[in-house]
Amino acid sequence: MQSCGSFVWHLPYYLYQYAAYRLSGGVADRYKERIIGTVVRGWSYEEGLQRGAAFADQIDQMLRPEAIRRLEQHQRDGHRTILLTASTDLAVSSWARRRGFDLVLATELELAEGLYTGRFATPNCKGAEKVRRLDLALPEWRTVTTYGYGDSASDRNFLALCTKHYYGTFE
Repeated sequence: MQSCGSFVWHLPYYLYQYAAYRLSGGVADRYKERIIGTVVRGWSYEEGLQRGAAFADQIDQMLRPEAIRRLEQHQRDGHRTILLTASTDLAVSSWARRRGFDLVLATELELAEGLYTGRFATPNCKGAEKVRRLDLALPEWRTVTTYGYGDSASDRNFLALCTKHYYGTFE
């Protein structure tokens, strides 16, 4: 969501943050927040919406076709669809609306006086935080049939709670 020139300009900082994270055994969320902060800090809310909408145009090409087919099948079957992701709300909300998701639970970025601060407004929506956020948003989710999909180790605790779960596959 940033220009190539901006990315190159910040590349030494990104590499430093990655090396610091790897060497210190630090918390990945803090480094993720710092890196994302270099991109979005100072953006107006309107600019964030515009950039998020532009990024939404690229997301379908980044996903596996079977993931899109599975989402569309769930929607045809009348299932409530929820995007539960560690990606930022700015990056995925526009795409999720276009795709007809009923709810988006993502890592939210902080706004102050109409500008993005570069900090997270919520904890990174990853691992146990995914389950906590889903419990808050839809307390009944554990009592109904649920289909869960994931492809990272941090998805496993969420998937273990789903009625039907798929790790690394959408079929």
